[in-house]
Amino acid sequence: FASHDNTGVGVDSNVGLYSAYGLLYDNADDGVELSSLNGQFLLVHLTSDGNTGVNTDGLEFLATLAGRLQLFNAIFSNNGNYGINATDGDQVLSDYNDFFTNTTGARNNWPTDDHDSTADPTFTDATNDDFSIGTNLQALGAPSATNYGWPLTDGYTDIGAAQRQETGTSTDVLGLVE
Repeated sequence: FASHDNTGVGVDSNVGLYSAYGLLYDNADDGVELSSLNGQFLLVHLTSDGNTGVNTDGLEFLATLAGRLQLFNAIFSNNGNYGINATDGDQVLSDYNDFFTNTTGARNNWPTDDHDSTADPTFTDATNDDFSIGTNLQALGAPSATNYGWPLTDGYTDIGAAQRQETGTSTDVLGLVE
């Protein structure tokens, strides 16, 4: 999914959200705002870039009590406040995320994870809405036997929402191709 150029929040959920390959950019408020007393949220392969209001975060997590968020393979870049701003970082599980040039900082009340990065994603052509990444983050995403998609391509999944399309041979990771 994509949400861009809104005068408010890109995506706002207060009941829970399961999402893959979300692209949120150029919104006047938070890219993603998640708030729930007990909602469950799972986001993989998210790109949140250029959400530029003064107090605008790439992702704002306002859950309390039993709210939980799992976040993997996401890019938070060029946002007006934090990449991620949370009320309680103990309620999250995340890794393989990139934080680049967010005005106030990478994260607030959010754990630093073992495989996180601060590399420039070198988007292919963000001006023309192409947020596939350059070689700085190639293969940074968490490894997967199924590569989160079909066909399998050379054994990696890019971090972020937009996957590069490369020519070349496929790798038969699962032994499905004869």
